[in-house]
Amino acid sequence: MGAWPSHASGRRLPGAAHLGGPAGSQGAEGSGVAMRVAWFGHAGGRRADGLTAYSDQTVTALAGAGCEIRFFHHDLDGDRTPVVDAVSLEGVRFKTVTLPAPRTLARIERALADFRPDVVHCSVSVSLLDGAVARVARGLGATTVATCHLPYAPAQSARGG
Repeated sequence: MGAWPSHASGRRLPGAAHLGGPAGSQGAEGSGVAMRVAWFGHAGGRRADGLTAYSDQTVTALAGAGCEIRFFHHDLDGDRTPVVDAVSLEGVRFKTVTLPAPRTLARIERALADFRPDVVHCSVSVSLLDGAVARVARGLGATTVATCHLPYAPAQSARGG
């Protein structure tokens, strides 16, 4: 496996070879301090679809590679999360859109400030707060990543054309 770059915070991505970099690095075989990833995705339990599988498989792989993950999800999805450190958010679903409950953004802001992530990932669309999550992440100095997941269905269905 090739070396991964270090993050501006001095944390190194898991598996990165030591290149004389950040303080706290653990030598030639160590990866230094683990990357902290805040993942906004979809839990299992009440839904079973590609979005849930994507969150589960990707977060499980990141945790297995040594990343520290805090998983944010809506309680509407269920309570099966790929990691123990999970933040359940309240909301109301209207078709394929999740409307956040009042004060959800403030809760997200507190949880992110407490966790101090290096990277914030958001599966668009987790809720109508997707853009606000990116602004909060930027304010904390975290790198943001968004993946877009569009509904798919045959043309003759409610979601199709």
